Amino acid sequence: MKKALYILILAGLTLISACRKEHKPDTPSDRDYITFYVPSNNHIDFSAKSIIEDTDDLRLQAPDLNVVDEGSKEVFKSSSTNISTTLNHYANGIWRSAVKWESNLTYYFYGYISSPAEKDDIKITNNNGKQVTITEPATYSDDPNKWSDYLMSYRVRVDNGEDAPLVKLEMERITAGVQLFVTQSVGAGITVKDITFTNVETQASYSLTYHAAPENDPRPGNNNMKNEWGVSNAFNLHNYTLTYNRAPAEIQTGDSKFSEKNRVMNFIAVDQSMAKRKDETGETFYSHLIINYSANENGKEIDYTADFDLSTVATASWGRGHRTRYYINLDTGIELEGSIVPWITIDDIEVTILPPIPSE
Repeated sequence: MKKALYILILAGLTLISACRKEHKPDTPSDRDYITFYVPSNNHIDFSAKSIIEDTDDLRLQAPDLNVVDEGSKEVFKSSSTNISTTLNHYANGIWRSAVKWESNLTYYFYGYISSPAEKDDIKITNNNGKQVTITEPATYSDDPNKWSDYLMSYRVRVDNGEDAPLVKLEMERITAGVQLFVTQSVGAGITVKDITFTNVETQASYSLTYHAAPENDPRPGNNNMKNEWGVSNAFNLHNYTLTYNRAPAEIQTGDSKFSEKNRVMNFIAVDQSMAKRKDETGETFYSHLIINYSANENGKEIDYTADFDLSTVATASWGRGHRTRYYINLDTGIELEGSIVPWITIDDIEVTILPPIPSE
């Protein structure tokens, strides 16, 4: 019965993807091979400029999937230290290995996906994907291929491979996402010149300290995530500046603040706090969001600078697996609003702060 269900699921997924990509049809022997899939999740309401936006985007991007078996036989083992193998995307969120199922054998699978701009940007140091160093760019770019992304699945147990279904891998990402949305009030006559996030940490090393199973609850104090990682930041500090030189979108009554037309910056970052902190030399540093803009007042362009200390926002961290979204409306008064959005749901935690109105 399980094997019949497996064929039905695989056939259904194959039919769905037929319009996207040609591939060889399923054959009776295909069910003999260990095959993985990542469930579709398209809760995100618009496409962001990250390498892998959500799990639904995995089907479109079709990256390679690294898979590991930690069972007694370690079926993907290629050396004394490497027990993983890399699979090419087959179709519609499915990755098929060349290894056949074996009966009366217990498997412990997990998978990970890295999506670097260059292969050196993500270094898998050892331990089959459980230790990784991620380096993000030193300067801001709108090019989605400039950012490094990394996802790790939960650890899945499969008993008796002869009756095994498709292996479902649920992914958690260890990178953070940051987006900035800027609007102006109708008729405000504002031009944004440039925007800078200061003191962005661009490199960190991660070590998996707890590998969860799908049925496990989120770990306490772990951003509602199940896998737990130790993070060591390298304090490679850089400023991310966008030269804009145009008017931001006008916010109309009933408009969504987080509409795509309002988004001006979007990037991936390593896990980091926005609080006052010290680098490896002991020197204290802060992270700020600085916007230089002008407003047309009685026919005269007046320059302003809005400087926000990000440690004062309740969303004062860029946490792994979550996207931090900042919203600013430029007018005679300025507000900075921050929200944290898990990249698997759209459950927002929003706060608003009102800094002083900039003086002329």
